[in-house]
Order: sequence, then structure tokens, then C-alpha cells
Amino acid sequence: MSMLGISGLKEIIINKHITRPDLILNNLRDYIIDSLQQSKLIEESNNVKVKDGMDMAICTIDLEKSELEFAGAYNPLYIVKNQKQKVDSANSDFQLSDIVLYELKGDKMPIAYYDKMNSFELQTIQITKGDNIYLLSDGFEDQFGGSQGKKLKAKALKQLLCDNSKFEMDIQKQNITEALISWKGDNEQVDDITLIGIKI
Repeated sequence: MSMLGISGLKEIIINKHITRPDLILNNLRDYIIDSLQQSKLIEESNNVKVKDGMDMAICTIDLEKSELEFAGAYNPLYIVKNQKQKVDSANSDFQLSDIVLYELKGDKMPIAYYDKMNSFELQTIQITKGDNIYLLSDGFEDQFGGSQGKKLKAKALKQLLCDNSKFEMDIQKQNITEALISWKGDNEQVDDITLIGIKI
């Protein structure tokens, strides 16, 4: 599925020159459905549930306009800002002293054939120098560990991102990786873990 997704993204972005996040996701969903013949599979049997698909978060950044565009299939985007800076289109999700984390939520539908297939929503926000932007899969927060062998959960991950947002990205990577290893302990990794950080 990952290889199919990469192939689809190359076709959409490089060959078709589509760069708006919501349009990329809409086109990628069509590409996946056609490639796997999911529509035909559904038509042939009313009882079939399509399991092949993917979650995704994607954004574009225009530094000249100081603007970020985002769309997500289940996966969110987090942006950590100075508390004085507001994001009108996002709810303040997590606050820590002089910084605040905002969450842009992805749409609740995958990149695949689904019973609800609306167009993906485009969300646009203003960005400023020093902002930290994070795109992620759910693997980090779903990892079991700690003294009680429970999931890390989103709140602890948001705390970790806020705690490290003042550092440059190479230091953040080191600190967050060490925190994950410490949390996981002897537990097996249960899912893929992807966390991409960008400092404006």
C-alpha cells in the first residue's frame, strides 16, 4: 500500500502538477480505488468491506505569504506557537506556560473506497517565524509502554512536543527518540511510527 501511495503521489504532484493538499488527497483516493479496483469489488458483493487504504496528513507551506495549507485523512497536523499568536481556524488544544499547541484535525475517512466519500477539507492558517509544525501517524501515541504497559496517548505526545518545541529540530529529534525508547522499554513496537517536524 505504501508503494502504491508513493506511485500515486508522484503521478499527482510531479506529472499532474497538483499541489493543493485537499486536491492531492481527492486524486490519490481515486488513484487507489482505481488501482485496487475497489469499486468493482464493492459492486460484485454487497457484503465486502474494503480494508485496503491509508491514513495521511499533507501540507504545503508558502513562505512568501506566511501561509500553510493542510488536509488530512484521519491524521492531524499539530502546530506549536507562542501563546501570543492565535490560530483562528483551529482550537487551542494544549497549553504549556508561554506556548500553545493547536490541532488541525483530518477528515474521518481514509484514502480508499469508503461509505462516506466527501471531498477532503482544505484548512489554511497563517504561520510565523519560530512555529513548530508536526505531521504524524498514530503509531507514536498508540505505542504501549511505561510502568503499566499502557498506550502513550495523544496528551502525553502533545506534552512532549510542547516541552521540546524551543529546541532546534535535530535536538528535538534526539529528545523525542530517546523519550520513545524509554517509554517503549521491552515492549514490541506495535505500529509504524512517523513524526515529521518543521520549524519555520
